Amino acid sequence: MNYKSIVFREFTQESFQRIEKYRQEETERIAVEILQRETTQKDDINGMHHLNKSSKNEPNQSNRAPNKELAVGQTLPRVLQHRFPPELIGIPIEEIDSYYRKEYVM
Repeated sequence: MNYKSIVFREFTQESFQRIEKYRQEETERIAVEILQRETTQKDDINGMHHLNKSSKNEPNQSNRAPNKELAVGQTLPRVLQHRFPPELIGIPIEEIDSYYRKEYVM
């Protein structure tokens, strides 16, 4: 994982709104992708797309997983410890694991 791109920020109402906006955009992107695939399949004269019909109807989803080094209750990796701002100690921060920014997890 590229820890250089991680930025520590306090979790605010704007953070929550940004998450909701991202999830809405991602849902719309997936819907457009599925619609385009269905349109391509219908327009295909040769019927070549029907061979992989089941995999074509599902949106692209990678087999990503949460970063175990960034799990709740774990000590931050050494490379991040010196970068954590002291003023944020004891304050909720935005998620730094990109998996949780893209996946809806409760």
